Amino acid sequence: MKNRIGVFGSALNPPTNGHIDAIKQALCFVDHVIVVPSFSHAYGKDMKPFDVRVQLARQAFKQFGDRVSVSDIERSIYKGKPVYTCELMPEIQKIHFDSKVVFICGPDNVLGFANFKNSLEILEKFQLITVTEQKAIRSTLVRSNVQKGLPINNLVPKSIINTVLDIYNEEAN
Repeated sequence: MKNRIGVFGSALNPPTNGHIDAIKQALCFVDHVIVVPSFSHAYGKDMKPFDVRVQLARQAFKQFGDRVSVSDIERSIYKGKPVYTCELMPEIQKIHFDSKVVFICGPDNVLGFANFKNSLEILEKFQLITVTEQKAIRSTLVRSNVQKGLPINNLVPKSIINTVLDIYNEEAN
């Protein structure tokens, strides 16, 4: 049987316990999850530098061992415009040609999936695995709490609390 690889794309600005929960759920359906931080977000989100978010993600998802990896593939496929799921997924399938690659989607993206560029093409080529939002924690809430001096202990993995405070505190100063 083919290995099943799930692709989880997100801004990860910063990674949250909501992201951690989504990955935990996805691992019930796939053998491995590739987390892909956005290099150039489709909706033009203002994000911390890509390398900073990749490092935060690697630290946050390290707890899953070799079942989860963080990829910077969007940097290599970037061509001066946002990188879309319909471009990302075939590139990952090329690399993992001997595996079944599936797309992991949270409820927020499922509701707006019809608005994804080439959404029907994605669905024709790749299975969609939907995870539920069991922890309603948004990166926006984390950034807001940091700027207001409120705690983030229950919002992000312990392994990145201090780094998140340092990086996102810069916005408040």
